Amino acid sequence: MSETLDILDPQKPKQVAIVASNPAVSKQTGWPIGFWWSELTHPYWEFAEHGYKIDIYSDIPGIHLLP
Repeated sequence: MSETLDILDPQKPKQVAIVASNPAVSKQTGWPIGFWWSELTHPYWEFAEHGYKIDIYSDIPGIHLLP
């Protein structure tokens, strides 16, 4: 039996984790790779405007950018 999910319950906020990759250079192309700032900020603001709790992480071990 499945539990009913109340998305408006302040005791159980909606949550999302965003991972920002470490800037590097592609071994195949020699081009810089990583993330574009808009790839992080656009979804961040969409989630924030809809009441999500957002955590931002780096792919560098131990780095938690935003609780």
